[in-house]
Amino acid sequence: MRLDIHVHFHHTPAVDVGGLLRLILSKVDTIMAKTSEVTTAINAAVDALNTVATNQQAASDQLAKATAEIIAAVSNQDEASPELQEAATRLQAAVDALGVSTDGIKAAAQTLDDLNPDAAPPSG
Repeated sequence: MRLDIHVHFHHTPAVDVGGLLRLILSKVDTIMAKTSEVTTAINAAVDALNTVATNQQAASDQLAKATAEIIAAVSNQDEASPELQEAATRLQAAVDALGVSTDGIKAAAQTLDDLNPDAAPPSG
């Protein structure tokens, strides 16, 4: 973020330059504090979205594993009834229809991260 302040003085003997500079510095401090608050909020949102994406992916993986185990168990039965086969097929279709994906959450987290510029390396 860049902040340029231009002050034009007209010759007025009663100008309190020190007071004017203090006022300007207080405004700069206020702006920087708000920037810091927004940065903190963006970072918290990115962290929360990443946590949601991780949890959703773990749940999706567990669901896929459990579904695969059920389908395999049904398929391995020599005497599986047509109703059981149909139920297993409906289960697989329902899981597939969920289309659980964390892509949208990850994209939102990346967008928030992109809005929050990385800290400049320390100079010196």
